[in-house]
Amino acid sequence: MDSTYKLALAYALVALFAFIAIRLAITTNIIRDISVIKPPEPKPYSFGRTQLLFWTLIILSCFIFNAIITGDLPKLNSTDLMLLGISLGTTTSAAMIDTNDIKRDQGRATGVVSANTRHQDRFPGKDFFTDILSDQEDNISIHRFQTLVFNIVIGVLYVSKFVGEHGKVLPDFTADSNYLLALLGISNTGYVALKAGENAKR
Repeated sequence: MDSTYKLALAYALVALFAFIAIRLAITTNIIRDISVIKPPEPKPYSFGRTQLLFWTLIILSCFIFNAIITGDLPKLNSTDLMLLGISLGTTTSAAMIDTNDIKRDQGRATGVVSANTRHQDRFPGKDFFTDILSDQEDNISIHRFQTLVFNIVIGVLYVSKFVGEHGKVLPDFTADSNYLLALLGISNTGYVALKAGENAKR
């Protein structure tokens, strides 16, 4: 296949995949929080789920692009696995915290919403950035903001490095320095640790 057609096909498939992912994010609950009390409607967006979709979209898009350009299955490296592992671990930990908070509130249920019920169950979603950056009572939190910033910066660096290699090799941060991945891991750990107290009894 001519390189021009390969390039066009790669861009088309990546664009299609991105459209489907974004469409699902807007029209379904794929990146929204689990809310057990209705209302709220719509459910607020979840930071952890958003992060997982973010990295899935980036890595899978680069994987598809690389496969079409080279004609071979891309070789995943430790960077790809660690990025997916960090985002999946963060989402899993956040989900466990939410589940425990829900069980705690259900254990106190008396037919009246208690003062310390999860804020996700008391307030409907507002807008995307307010939802993912708010901890409780619609307060924008620094730990969520810094985790968002680091994810975006490292995501941009990943894509930039992939483009710099003309889509022929998946980026490998460990070849240069593993500090970027350590930074993301520390940032996400801080987010999970502080999230655990967001819905604590006040």
